[in-house]
Amino acid sequence: MDGTLTWPGVGPDSDVIRSLHGLAELGVTVVVATGRGGYATAEIARELPDSAYAVLNNGGIVRRVSDGYVLRARHMTGAAAVAVLGVYRDCGMAGIWVESPFAGGRYLCDGAWWTHAPTRLYLSTKLPIIRPMPSTAIAAPAVEVFAFGDREAVAAAERRINDELGEAVSTVSWWSERLGAGGLESLPAGGTKGEAVAWLAGELGIDPSEAVAVGDDRNDIEMLQWAGRGVAMSHAPPDVQAAADEVATIEGPPAIGQIMRQIWGV
Repeated sequence: MDGTLTWPGVGPDSDVIRSLHGLAELGVTVVVATGRGGYATAEIARELPDSAYAVLNNGGIVRRVSDGYVLRARHMTGAAAVAVLGVYRDCGMAGIWVESPFAGGRYLCDGAWWTHAPTRLYLSTKLPIIRPMPSTAIAAPAVEVFAFGDREAVAAAERRINDELGEAVSTVSWWSERLGAGGLESLPAGGTKGEAVAWLAGELGIDPSEAVAVGDDRNDIEMLQWAGRGVAMSHAPPDVQAAADEVATIEGPPAIGQIMRQIWGV
Protein backbone atom coordinates (compact mmCIF):
# COMPACT_ATOMS: atom_id res chain seq x y z
CA MET A 1 0.00 0.00 0.00
CA ASP A 2 2.65 2.52 1.07
CA GLY A 3 4.72 3.50 -1.94
CA THR A 4 2.33 1.84 -4.38
CA LEU A 5 -1.21 3.15 -3.78
CA THR A 6 -0.06 6.10 -1.68
CA TRP A 7 2.52 8.84 -1.76
CA PRO A 8 4.52 8.95 1.49
CA GLY A 9 2.85 11.36 3.90
CA VAL A 10 0.22 12.36 1.34
CA GLY A 11 -2.33 9.55 1.17
CA PRO A 12 -3.92 7.57 -1.66
CA ASP A 13 -3.40 8.65 -5.24
CA SER A 14 -6.81 9.69 -6.62
CA ASP A 15 -6.03 8.56 -10.18
CA VAL A 16 -5.10 5.10 -8.96
CA ILE A 17 -8.25 4.86 -6.85
CA ARG A 18 -10.39 5.76 -9.88
CA SER A 19 -8.62 3.10 -11.94
CA LEU A 20 -9.25 0.48 -9.23
CA HIS A 21 -12.96 1.26 -9.39
CA GLY A 22 -12.74 0.84 -13.15
CA LEU A 23 -11.16 -2.58 -12.68
CA ALA A 24 -13.92 -3.62 -10.32
CA GLU A 25 -16.52 -2.60 -12.89
CA LEU A 26 -14.80 -4.92 -15.37
CA GLY A 27 -15.14 -7.80 -12.91
CA VAL A 28 -11.50 -7.83 -11.81
CA THR A 29 -10.99 -8.78 -8.16
CA VAL A 30 -9.05 -6.05 -6.35
CA VAL A 31 -6.99 -7.09 -3.32
CA VAL A 32 -4.93 -4.66 -1.27
CA ALA A 33 -2.20 -6.50 0.62
CA THR A 34 -0.35 -4.53 3.27
CA GLY A 35 1.67 -4.73 6.43
CA ARG A 36 -0.71 -2.21 7.97
CA GLY A 37 -3.45 -3.25 10.34
CA GLY A 38 -7.13 -2.46 10.08
CA TYR A 39 -6.98 0.87 11.93
CA ALA A 40 -4.18 2.26 9.75
CA THR A 41 -5.84 0.98 6.57
CA ALA A 42 -9.32 2.34 7.25
CA GLU A 43 -8.90 5.67 5.45
CA ILE A 44 -7.81 4.00 2.23
CA ALA A 45 -10.23 1.08 2.54
CA ARG A 46 -13.13 3.54 2.46
CA GLU A 47 -12.04 4.62 -1.01
CA LEU A 48 -11.70 1.13 -2.47
CA PRO A 49 -14.42 -0.64 -4.48
CA ASP A 50 -16.96 -2.43 -2.29
CA SER A 51 -16.04 -5.68 -3.99
CA ALA A 52 -12.38 -5.39 -2.92
CA TYR A 53 -10.58 -7.41 -0.26
CA ALA A 54 -7.86 -6.41 2.19
CA VAL A 55 -5.01 -8.63 3.33
CA LEU A 56 -3.70 -6.99 6.51
CA ASN A 57 -0.81 -7.44 8.94
CA ASN A 58 1.31 -9.08 6.25
CA GLY A 59 -1.16 -11.92 5.83
CA GLY A 60 -2.42 -12.30 9.37
CA ILE A 61 -5.93 -11.05 8.57
CA VAL A 62 -8.11 -11.21 5.44
CA ARG A 63 -11.18 -8.96 5.33
CA ARG A 64 -13.94 -7.94 2.96
CA VAL A 65 -13.74 -4.21 2.33
CA SER A 66 -17.50 -3.68 2.03
CA ASP A 67 -18.34 -4.55 5.64
CA GLY A 68 -14.99 -5.33 7.27
CA TYR A 69 -15.99 -8.97 7.78
CA VAL A 70 -13.01 -11.11 8.80
CA LEU A 71 -12.72 -14.00 6.36
CA ARG A 72 -9.65 -15.42 8.07
CA ALA A 73 -7.37 -14.56 10.95
CA ARG A 74 -4.23 -16.51 11.78
CA HIS A 75 -2.85 -16.32 15.30
CA MET A 76 0.54 -17.03 16.79
CA THR A 77 0.64 -19.64 19.51
CA GLY A 78 0.77 -18.12 22.97
CA ALA A 79 4.16 -19.66 23.66
CA ALA A 80 5.66 -18.32 20.41
CA ALA A 81 4.31 -14.80 20.95
CA VAL A 82 5.67 -14.67 24.52
CA ALA A 83 9.05 -15.98 23.37
CA VAL A 84 9.26 -13.35 20.61
CA LEU A 85 8.43 -10.62 23.11
CA GLY A 86 11.30 -11.86 25.26
CA VAL A 87 13.75 -11.69 22.35
CA TYR A 88 12.73 -8.12 21.63
CA ARG A 89 13.30 -7.19 25.27
CA ASP A 90 16.74 -8.81 25.25
CA CYS A 91 17.64 -6.79 22.13
CA GLY A 92 16.48 -3.50 23.66
CA MET A 93 13.34 -3.26 21.50
CA ALA A 94 9.81 -2.41 22.66
CA GLY A 95 7.49 -5.15 21.43
CA ILE A 96 4.03 -4.43 20.05
CA TRP A 97 1.55 -7.30 20.41
CA VAL A 98 -1.22 -6.98 17.80
CA GLU A 99 -4.21 -8.70 19.31
CA SER A 100 -6.77 -10.74 17.39
CA PRO A 101 -9.39 -8.77 15.42
CA PHE A 102 -11.96 -10.78 17.36
CA ALA A 103 -10.70 -9.09 20.53
CA GLY A 104 -10.51 -5.58 19.08
CA GLY A 105 -7.23 -5.54 17.17
CA ARG A 106 -5.52 -3.24 19.68
CA TYR A 107 -1.76 -2.72 19.96
CA LEU A 108 -0.56 -3.96 23.35
CA CYS A 109 2.76 -2.23 23.97
CA ASP A 110 5.48 -3.77 26.08
CA GLY A 111 7.68 -1.45 28.10
CA ALA A 112 8.24 2.30 27.90
CA TRP A 113 7.65 2.61 24.16
CA TRP A 114 7.36 6.40 24.37
CA THR A 115 11.07 6.67 25.22
CA HIS A 116 12.07 5.06 21.90
CA ALA A 117 11.86 7.66 19.13
CA PRO A 118 11.02 5.40 16.13
CA THR A 119 8.37 3.48 18.10
CA ARG A 120 6.89 6.71 19.42
CA LEU A 121 6.73 8.19 15.91
CA TYR A 122 5.12 5.05 14.49
CA LEU A 123 2.50 4.86 17.23
CA SER A 124 1.73 8.60 17.25
CA THR A 125 -1.02 8.08 14.63
CA LYS A 126 -2.49 5.06 16.40
CA LEU A 127 -3.12 6.36 19.91
CA PRO A 128 -6.80 5.26 20.05
CA ILE A 129 -5.83 1.60 19.77
CA ILE A 130 -2.73 1.60 21.99
CA ARG A 131 -2.88 -0.10 25.36
CA PRO A 132 -0.17 -1.13 27.84
CA MET A 133 0.67 -4.81 27.73
CA PRO A 134 -1.12 -6.65 30.54
CA SER A 135 0.20 -9.95 31.74
CA THR A 136 0.83 -12.08 28.65
CA ALA A 137 -1.15 -14.80 30.40
CA ILE A 138 -4.36 -12.81 29.88
CA ALA A 139 -3.55 -11.02 26.60
CA ALA A 140 -5.73 -11.89 23.62
CA PRO A 141 -4.09 -14.10 20.96
CA ALA A 142 -1.67 -12.19 18.71
CA VAL A 143 -1.79 -12.07 14.92
CA GLU A 144 1.75 -10.70 15.04
CA VAL A 145 4.32 -9.21 17.40
CA PHE A 146 6.61 -6.54 15.99
CA ALA A 147 9.20 -4.00 17.09
CA PHE A 148 11.57 -1.34 15.83
CA GLY A 149 15.31 -0.97 16.28
CA ASP A 150 18.56 -0.08 14.60
CA ARG A 151 19.95 -2.39 11.94
CA GLU A 152 22.10 -4.35 14.39
CA ALA A 153 19.27 -4.93 16.87
CA VAL A 154 16.82 -6.00 14.17
CA ALA A 155 19.34 -8.37 12.59
CA ALA A 156 20.24 -9.91 15.94
CA ALA A 157 16.61 -10.37 16.95
CA GLU A 158 15.67 -11.89 13.60
CA ARG A 159 18.56 -14.36 13.71
CA ARG A 160 17.66 -15.46 17.20
CA ILE A 161 13.94 -15.82 16.47
CA ASN A 162 14.63 -17.83 13.35
CA ASP A 163 17.19 -20.02 15.14
CA GLU A 164 15.09 -20.66 18.24
CA LEU A 165 11.52 -20.44 16.93
CA GLY A 166 11.81 -21.02 13.20
CA GLU A 167 9.23 -23.81 13.14
CA ALA A 168 6.64 -21.74 15.01
CA VAL A 169 7.22 -18.23 13.63
CA SER A 170 7.82 -16.46 10.31
CA THR A 171 9.71 -13.17 10.24
CA VAL A 172 9.95 -10.26 7.87
CA SER A 173 12.25 -7.28 8.35
CA TRP A 174 12.45 -3.95 6.56
CA TRP A 175 13.91 -0.47 6.82
CA SER A 176 11.86 2.71 7.17
CA GLU A 177 13.43 6.00 6.08
CA ARG A 178 10.57 7.88 7.74
CA LEU A 179 11.22 6.27 11.11
CA GLY A 180 14.97 6.07 10.70
CA ALA A 181 14.79 2.51 11.99
CA GLY A 182 14.26 -1.07 11.00
CA GLY A 183 11.09 -3.01 11.63
CA LEU A 184 10.88 -6.70 12.51
CA GLU A 185 7.58 -8.54 12.36
CA SER A 186 7.00 -12.01 13.78
CA LEU A 187 4.01 -13.83 12.32
CA PRO A 188 2.42 -17.29 12.57
CA ALA A 189 4.47 -20.03 10.96
CA GLY A 190 4.26 -19.79 7.17
CA GLY A 191 2.53 -16.43 7.38
CA THR A 192 3.22 -14.04 4.51
CA LYS A 193 1.25 -11.75 2.24
CA GLY A 194 1.80 -14.28 -0.52
CA GLU A 195 0.33 -17.16 1.50
CA ALA A 196 -2.73 -15.08 2.42
CA VAL A 197 -3.33 -13.84 -1.13
CA ALA A 198 -2.95 -17.40 -2.44
CA TRP A 199 -5.50 -18.62 0.14
CA LEU A 200 -7.97 -15.91 -0.86
CA ALA A 201 -7.49 -16.63 -4.55
CA GLY A 202 -8.21 -20.29 -3.91
CA GLU A 203 -11.41 -19.40 -2.05
CA LEU A 204 -12.48 -17.22 -4.99
CA GLY A 205 -11.51 -19.76 -7.65
CA ILE A 206 -8.74 -17.58 -9.12
CA ASP A 207 -5.69 -19.32 -10.58
CA PRO A 208 -2.23 -17.81 -10.00
CA SER A 209 -1.86 -17.44 -13.77
CA GLU A 210 -4.76 -14.96 -13.69
CA ALA A 211 -3.20 -12.80 -10.97
CA VAL A 212 -1.10 -9.66 -11.20
CA ALA A 213 0.78 -8.63 -8.05
CA VAL A 214 2.64 -5.39 -7.46
CA GLY A 215 5.00 -4.81 -4.53
CA ASP A 216 7.91 -2.75 -3.31
CA ASP A 217 9.42 -4.38 -0.22
CA ARG A 218 10.62 -7.68 1.24
CA ASN A 219 7.19 -8.58 2.59
CA ASP A 220 6.01 -8.74 -1.04
CA ILE A 221 8.50 -11.32 -2.30
CA GLU A 222 6.32 -14.42 -1.85
CA MET A 223 3.33 -12.64 -3.40
CA LEU A 224 5.36 -11.55 -6.43
CA GLN A 225 6.64 -15.11 -6.88
CA TRP A 226 3.14 -16.60 -6.57
CA ALA A 227 1.37 -14.40 -9.10
CA GLY A 228 1.39 -15.18 -12.80
CA ARG A 229 2.72 -11.65 -13.34
CA GLY A 230 4.72 -10.09 -10.53
CA VAL A 231 5.73 -6.45 -10.89
CA ALA A 232 8.24 -4.78 -8.56
CA MET A 233 8.18 -1.03 -8.07
CA SER A 234 11.23 0.82 -9.35
CA HIS A 235 12.27 1.80 -5.81
CA ALA A 236 12.07 -1.78 -4.50
CA PRO A 237 15.23 -3.36 -3.02
CA PRO A 238 17.29 -5.57 -5.37
CA ASP A 239 16.06 -8.87 -3.88
CA VAL A 240 12.45 -7.77 -4.39
CA GLN A 241 13.11 -6.81 -7.99
CA ALA A 242 14.82 -10.18 -8.55
CA ALA A 243 11.69 -11.99 -7.31
CA ALA A 244 9.45 -10.22 -9.83
CA ASP A 245 8.82 -10.92 -13.50
CA GLU A 246 9.33 -7.26 -14.34
CA VAL A 247 10.14 -3.91 -12.80
CA ALA A 248 7.97 -0.81 -13.22
CA THR A 249 9.54 1.85 -15.42
CA ILE A 250 8.18 4.87 -13.54
CA GLU A 251 8.10 5.73 -9.85
CA GLY A 252 5.32 5.86 -7.27
CA PRO A 253 1.57 5.30 -7.63
CA PRO A 254 1.53 6.38 -11.32
CA ALA A 255 3.27 3.05 -12.01
CA ILE A 256 0.13 1.24 -10.81
CA GLY A 257 -1.97 3.29 -13.22
CA GLN A 258 0.40 2.50 -16.05
CA ILE A 259 0.22 -1.24 -15.31
CA MET A 260 -3.59 -1.19 -15.23
CA ARG A 261 -3.76 0.67 -18.53
CA GLN A 262 -1.36 -1.80 -20.16
CA ILE A 263 -3.30 -4.88 -19.01
CA TRP A 264 -6.93 -3.78 -18.75
CA GLY A 265 -7.09 -0.43 -20.54
CA VAL A 266 -8.54 1.47 -17.56
